[in-house]
Amino acid sequence: MAKIRTLKPGFFRSRSLAKCPIEARLTFQGLWTEADDHGRGIADPRLLKGAIWPLDDDITVQHVSAHLNVLAATSHIRLYAVADETYYEVVNWESHQSAAFRRGEAQFPDISAGQELSRLSMQEDAASNVDVASLGREGKGREKSKPLVKDAAVAAFDREFEEDFWPNYPRKVSKTAAAKAFRAARKTTDLKVILDGLASYTKSVKGKSADFVAHAATWLNGRRWEDESERPDDEGSGWWNN
Repeated sequence: MAKIRTLKPGFFRSRSLAKCPIEARLTFQGLWTEADDHGRGIADPRLLKGAIWPLDDDITVQHVSAHLNVLAATSHIRLYAVADETYYEVVNWESHQSAAFRRGEAQFPDISAGQELSRLSMQEDAASNVDVASLGREGKGREKSKPLVKDAAVAAFDREFEEDFWPNYPRKVSKTAAAKAFRAARKTTDLKVILDGLASYTKSVKGKSADFVAHAATWLNGRRWEDESERPDDEGSGWWNN
């Protein structure tokens, strides 16, 4: 059963959340009301569509699936599987909800009891492997339904590439190939890890001829950030601090 939750003003000023489509942000708020007192819930897009978007016929199960994937990609939630069920966990739940709203016992297993997922496997054909920008369905008395959010995770990765990676890469060659390689890298690697490696690489090639600097796509496809030994100290993590 859904519960009353608190919403802090910082929600609207979060830069990391701003990378998510507006509808994904509303789904995120809905996840709070559906979560147990430990910030966990069942990550079934069919159930969440009915709970969060019951009166919006133009928001489909596939949209909700894409919302969950982009929220996971931007580290607002964690997705994980335990036995045959998939769950979500809101990151930094205790920071968002006061103790008064966290008194109940856990209704769902902890992430440590299962395997973390980078994205949902169910609905993957609908939410990831098709041209989601072209999707829509005809409805009586309406135009097409809302398109899926580009594959929301890809949209978020593209923003990160444009804002965080490409401006800082020391050699601007083959941007399209670099963007494709960045999307592939982000599916398996946290943004901070890539950027930390980039910072070390940029320092190591400073002052050298461009011929000694790898193309960005080559650097990414070769997972060259793993070769960089100099890493800045970890800072406080969690989307609320972004």
